[in-house]
Amino acid sequence: MADPSPTASSSVTLHEALRNIYKSGEYHDLTIRSGDRTWKVHCAIICPQSKYFTKACAGGFKEAETREIVLEGDEPDMVDSMLQYLYTGLGAETLNKDLKMATEVYAIADKYELDNLKEVARTAFETAACNHWNSDEFVSAVAGAYTTTPDSDRGLRDIVKNTTWCHQKILLARKDVQDLLEVLEEFSMDLVRELCKKGSSEVPLEGKIYYCGNCGSENRVRRM
Repeated sequence: MADPSPTASSSVTLHEALRNIYKSGEYHDLTIRSGDRTWKVHCAIICPQSKYFTKACAGGFKEAETREIVLEGDEPDMVDSMLQYLYTGLGAETLNKDLKMATEVYAIADKYELDNLKEVARTAFETAACNHWNSDEFVSAVAGAYTTTPDSDRGLRDIVKNTTWCHQKILLARKDVQDLLEVLEEFSMDLVRELCKKGSSEVPLEGKIYYCGNCGSENRVRRM
């Protein structure tokens, strides 16, 4: 008997197969809920990438019995982005253009202990901050970096501090940045510590060229 003709499914790549089962929920063994949305997912895919989900599914928690996890306090769209990454990867090129999204993805990756996604978001945040440092989006990202991550996490905060220090002549003259300095004590203290570490001789002088500690871009200080 002749071999059967290849079916459509036999030509599907692994990436396509993972994307398909994420969308369909076929063969799922775990349900995740956030807000009014529900995802049917697979422990074999999400647990190896997340310490949080590993503990929830394998530990002595009720989720291990009910096979349902409710994620409280998260935007459903961000949960969807997180889960999509676990199945198919989240393109860094998207985050590179969006400081707000990079900040939010970093925060949710930290919360659910997704180390790889966290590093993708951190790198994207650094690139976006370097390209858009003198923007309202960057100012909002400063607030996000200091309010959505724990004090011990320096991933985004060091980028914010270094970028602000490098471009301080312009950024510290902005009213919205000055307002942040009044309400974000840790942001203020980070800049004070940087000043103490660099010494007064490192305060930018007019006409001198400085280089961004994040991306190495040239910045000549000019009179305001």
